[in-house]
Amino acid sequence: MTIRPPVFWLHDAGDRFEPIAETTAAAAAPREGPTELTVSHLISHASPLPGGQEDSGPGFWLGEMWTLLAFSLRVLRAGG
Repeated sequence: MTIRPPVFWLHDAGDRFEPIAETTAAAAAPREGPTELTVSHLISHASPLPGGQEDSGPGFWLGEMWTLLAFSLRVLRAGG
């Protein structure tokens, strides 16, 4: 029996420490289990993004919150 756990990545679009291109390449690399990459413009795990994504009104906030909620639900579903 082989264990093939899913890999879930939540990445912020303007990350300066691990560029999005590196994460995209890693997500595209062949592996046994599923890999999912979700990119958010709302979060930043390192520091605020100066001059980055501007508050584009309710549509921006609803879209970003939906992205984060949907990602969380997929992770929970994968965990059973």
